[in-house]
Amino acid sequence: MNFLEHHMDSGGSVLKFFAHWERHNYDAMIKAFTDLKSGEIKKEVICDFSNLKSLDSYGALLVHKFVTKLRAMQHKVLVNKLDPKFQQLLGTVQLDIPILDKGHEDQRNFISSIGFESSRSWRELKNMITFFGHFIVSIIQSLTNPKYFYFKSFSAQCYKVGVTSLPIVGLLSFLIGIVMAYQGAEQLEKFGAEIFVVDLLGISILREIGVLITAIIIAGRVGSAFTAEIGMMQVNEEIDAIKLIGLDEYYSLINPRILALTFSMIFVVFFANIVGLMGGAVICDLVLNINYLQFYSRLETVVSLKNLGFGLVKAPIFGLMIGVLGCFHGLTVERKADAVGMKTTKSVVHSIFIIIVIDALFSILSTTW
Repeated sequence: MNFLEHHMDSGGSVLKFFAHWERHNYDAMIKAFTDLKSGEIKKEVICDFSNLKSLDSYGALLVHKFVTKLRAMQHKVLVNKLDPKFQQLLGTVQLDIPILDKGHEDQRNFISSIGFESSRSWRELKNMITFFGHFIVSIIQSLTNPKYFYFKSFSAQCYKVGVTSLPIVGLLSFLIGIVMAYQGAEQLEKFGAEIFVVDLLGISILREIGVLITAIIIAGRVGSAFTAEIGMMQVNEEIDAIKLIGLDEYYSLINPRILALTFSMIFVVFFANIVGLMGGAVICDLVLNINYLQFYSRLETVVSLKNLGFGLVKAPIFGLMIGVLGCFHGLTVERKADAVGMKTTKSVVHSIFIIIVIDALFSILSTTW
């Protein structure tokens, strides 16, 4: 039975694969490669899989080694007429070779692309729900059995995601408070209603702006860090090593990060609110001649604890979602060079999207609060 044929054409060498490249034909597959005369193979090599009947991991690994050897000898390797199921199997042995003929590739027009992306998104959503369920189960297990709660990791993450985030959160909140006060003053001065700038600042910062800006900053700073850290551990097989020594990655890696971010968000948002109001108070004093005592008195009159509570209630929810998305995308990183960067970007985008969606839902519900 012929497994491999070598032909020449104007473009270079053509290697045609035949029959069943499976484990029981291992010796024959080895012989097919050894019979090739490397000196006769041109610089450009086309691997034609149109006559390939079947392929298993043994055959895929041999093809991978053969292509790697050709590339080491400075050959350019292309693939022609590769069945999608074989392409997926070759991908498992990390063989990345360009497709020459698109005829047998999964070509998708606009409509089918929508279906493909919808199907992929649905699978990712199911995996995320599974991840979240596993996280909830592990949290319950930690509450019932304290030995599963890694307090040192939790406290270290609280410092890392909470305390170290205060400078950037405080700076941006202070500047946002200044911008809001200045813009509000410019409009309200026309009507002689400068004092209402305090109302604007108090309600908007405590209810919406403070928690929303903080969550977006944390998504970009902490959520991306979670994905990158866990993703690199996945690429370097450190998570496999953790499992090998009998530890659960949820108890040691996932839970401390998500819980620390959920807990710390309350205090980070409270800090952002205070600093944002301070920025507004500075502009009120410099531009509107509303001194700090008048600012505080007016703030105490028009802003109730309900406004503060409404913003703080959203803080742990935002922190939970940022942590879950960051850790989930980190665990799903593939062992490829660009995988960590792609997943980190996706983590930040998804986090900001879900933050805005949840904030919109809270705004709708607040009409009855």
